Amino acid sequence: MTKWQKFKNMITDNFLHPKQKTKKGYIKVYRPYEPNTQKNGYIYEHRYNIQQEIGRPLEENEIVHHKNGIKNDNKIKNLQITNRQEHYQIEKKINPEIKKIVKYSYYKKHKK
Repeated sequence: MTKWQKFKNMITDNFLHPKQKTKKGYIKVYRPYEPNTQKNGYIYEHRYNIQQEIGRPLEENEIVHHKNGIKNDNKIKNLQITNRQEHYQIEKKINPEIKKIVKYSYYKKHKK
């Protein structure tokens, strides 16, 4: 598939299948032609963005961590590939109060 075809598919997919927000706050995008998609053709946006950045599908044991704790902030600079054990250690170190403050300030800044 050429770059133009991928771009055309992405535009069509975004128009016909809008992004979905999960109950946990993650964003899903419709990309049925990409590896690691769900049966309905959707994939978590953070996983899709990392796959595009590294140029390969993520392996089963790879987890994408949101550095700032905001689940819908899927910019590459905010994402980090870890494994389950590393991810657990990172989350364990994060102070829940700091997480709340960061989420609140991000929401205030990006509120429509």
